[in-house]
Amino acid sequence: IGVGARFPADTFPASTVAPDRVAMRVGPGGYVGLSVLEDGTVDLAGALDPDRIREAGGIEAAVVALLTHSGLPAPAAPPIDGWRGTPKLTRTAAPAGAERLLLIGDAAGYLEPFTGEGMRWAIESARAVVPHALAVLEQGWSPARLTAWDRAVRAHRRTRLVARGVTWVSRSPRRIRLALALLARMPGLAVPLVRHASGTASTTPAPPISTRLRATP
Repeated sequence: IGVGARFPADTFPASTVAPDRVAMRVGPGGYVGLSVLEDGTVDLAGALDPDRIREAGGIEAAVVALLTHSGLPAPAAPPIDGWRGTPKLTRTAAPAGAERLLLIGDAAGYLEPFTGEGMRWAIESARAVVPHALAVLEQGWSPARLTAWDRAVRAHRRTRLVARGVTWVSRSPRRIRLALALLARMPGLAVPLVRHASGTASTTPAPPISTRLRATP
């Protein structure tokens, strides 16, 4: 499940949490990311195994255990607004809609967004639904419209192999160590994974965003 909280400034060591980076910590049962917001407060967001949370006695205890395991001290202050949580981070809607309703983005289902592709998937689904929505507007609703959209959503979901693979690796400290050791010896293996996650097909620099938008029908 997803967890999150916002902490006062200086809650974590400055050497670990800097304004210009995201600090990731992976440990048994999940991972967390720390970043400094514009007002100086520290945002913590992560994904934890529900069983680990129960074993630890709550979200805060589970997060502290993970941070301690990765070499960070426990937060020096409590969260400003308490802890937030989400439903399970991998779930699907079946079918992806209902009568006169086509679901897109997270509403249609999503995988654990470890590779940072959540926004990309949401935008892609919003673009993909356009011809289906136009068909409804021009020709009227029928159950076949939902069947066609559900089929398209499931086909797109099957392309998320990198996210599934990274999620599988991240859930095991042993697999993480093996993967990091392999990439340390052969860093080139990470190139296709990074290209896939970023949507970059080659090493050619991408054009400015305004150019890409103008060229997009």
